[in-house]
Amino acid sequence: MSKFGERQFWNDRYEAGHGETHSPDPFLIWAYDTFIRNEIPAPGRALDLASGLGRHAIWLGERGWTVTAVDISDVAIAKARAQTQALADRIHFENHPIENFLERGPLFDVVLCFLFLDRTLFSKVENVIRPGGFLIYKTYTVAQKKFHAGPRNPEHLLKPGELARAFPGLRTLHSAEIEKQTATAELVAMKPAATRS
Repeated sequence: MSKFGERQFWNDRYEAGHGETHSPDPFLIWAYDTFIRNEIPAPGRALDLASGLGRHAIWLGERGWTVTAVDISDVAIAKARAQTQALADRIHFENHPIENFLERGPLFDVVLCFLFLDRTLFSKVENVIRPGGFLIYKTYTVAQKKFHAGPRNPEHLLKPGELARAFPGLRTLHSAEIEKQTATAELVAMKPAATRS
């Protein structure tokens, strides 16, 4: 699918009410409280990839983080902006294909990616995490096909163990594959701090 076609696909879905939940994924809250709160006590810079309506950017922004939220859908970005006016000084929206942003993006203390998969971007995602920074990632696995809803295209479904191996330059802090109401893989990983020689 071309980038124009991809943008139109997601615009149509968001126009139809896709992703209207405003609550953060419980995995983000758990990962933040378990791994990030103690390592980065002062809010820093975060990147929310495929940010949709901005539920995770909002959650971090409310905690003092400066967040860049990137999504290809201008409909999603417009809806997210409308509900984040009180956090306009903390949340910056980028309406671009993710790969375009990652190629020129700065470094971030925390990178989030939820329910989005593009294997060609794994190394680029790793590159925008600063030394000592974190990745929080969760998306669907091939086991999602057992369930009624959700993606079916193999390009958007992780193979068993794939997410745990996707970021070799990071140190895994948590990795799990879960089948409950959905089938997802989740990862929390940290880029080793730069060492002095």
